[in-house]
Amino acid sequence: MKSTGKILKFLRLFFDKLSSRVGVGGLEISDSHLRFLRISGSKLNRNFLLEALKNLRRQIDVKPKVILPVIVSLPPASVFTQTFSVPELGDEELKEAADLNLQMVSPIERLETAYYHWQKIGFRNHQQNQIDILGAFVARDLVDDLYGVLREAGFYPSAFEFPALAIARVFKNFSNAAGFYIIINVFPDGLDFLIAQDGNLYFNYFHSWKTVQGEERQIKAEDFQNILIREIQKVDNFASTHFSRKINGIFIAASAMENEISEIVEKRFGFKAVQFRLPAFPSLSPVWFGVLGSALRGLMPRANDDLISLARINAEQEYYHYQTISFIGLWRAIFAVFLGFLIIVFAGVDLLFRDIGSGLNQQLVSVVSQSDTETITKLQNEARQFNRSVKLIKQVKSENLKWSPLFAKLREIAGDQVFFDRILIQSLSIPVSIQAKAVSERAAIEFKNKIAAQSQFADVSLPLIGIVPVSAELVSFNMTFKINSLNF
Repeated sequence: MKSTGKILKFLRLFFDKLSSRVGVGGLEISDSHLRFLRISGSKLNRNFLLEALKNLRRQIDVKPKVILPVIVSLPPASVFTQTFSVPELGDEELKEAADLNLQMVSPIERLETAYYHWQKIGFRNHQQNQIDILGAFVARDLVDDLYGVLREAGFYPSAFEFPALAIARVFKNFSNAAGFYIIINVFPDGLDFLIAQDGNLYFNYFHSWKTVQGEERQIKAEDFQNILIREIQKVDNFASTHFSRKINGIFIAASAMENEISEIVEKRFGFKAVQFRLPAFPSLSPVWFGVLGSALRGLMPRANDDLISLARINAEQEYYHYQTISFIGLWRAIFAVFLGFLIIVFAGVDLLFRDIGSGLNQQLVSVVSQSDTETITKLQNEARQFNRSVKLIKQVKSENLKWSPLFAKLREIAGDQVFFDRILIQSLSIPVSIQAKAVSERAAIEFKNKIAAQSQFADVSLPLIGIVPVSAELVSFNMTFKINSLNF
């Protein structure tokens, strides 16, 4: 049994390497810091951000040319959250109901300028047929800009979330506390107040230090105490009126002033204050809890990741998009090496046959002087047969076309709007057939027009009737074209 387990472990490692899979880490981005963490075993300035990300990427123990997938934690002040309830429905009906509620409760006036998503967080205690939903919103421009910078720096965002969601994940994984709790996260950017039910995030409220200190470099102790009391009172009032539940206690995640905060919580509000620490990671500072939570999400199978992701497509689709690109890149390299090997083999066989042919010709010359006509005729037939074989080998060699430039050109034209399911190539004389998906019908047509504009292609055909929606965000289509040349 032990040997079988070792064999299975070896096979898993082998196929992970073969599929170019890289573990997904957590990447936290804020005004004051960048943090990256990957679990193994147990207003931003673009140029500054890009340079900082590149420096961070160079410090991570993955080959420089490997694109690193990450769960990105956005600046806390940029994300808005709302909690609401919907009836317990089937998957499709639940999605429609959640999307409709998100549009109604959105704090962003023009919803088309935002990315928004939701996840299930539990059931109402007093109405078991009601599902609690957490929704989140972020400005589309921020995520799009960050996506471009991250890709340029060598990262591949598998999902975009926010610190409160990640910290609640840490709380759920490492705390056995059941009930309704407030978590106070004190970190360099400000105070983040979370309301969690059995480890699921129900509400978060961020208070930036910038609104307190103004132009000052430090915050006065008295000001900090007043802010803490005022904001805890706000969150407590909100929890009692909005959720009709009693706060069971307050957890404090802070790298300093834990005792002072605990004293304020217990004396002023009468709550039990617990300093949030992780026995599994005793040396890990609380300022790393957010990126740890994102790294924990990176351990989830991508097919099971239906959590909030504030991007154009969900986390599962984003990750498999990355896997497809990595897989194609890997097999393109393997194909190039194999093609080079075949060329070397054909060249060696060609030289060998030439030597054999030269030897046979010499033998033929020596035999011509003999009077045995039957022997001469036999040798001539063998020579002709050999020449035909050499001709066939040269023909096979000449037909060994390099298809890599064609694939590279198709990927360039497709960009991030078109995703290939199947590319069928038989020869230069037979039209190429493509089965693919696009983000919209317009994207499919634009892809066809770009193909038609290339001089290397001809007779491009995309039947409009063949463009079929497969989801709210994708359409499938079939297209054919002929190849005039492979000179790209």
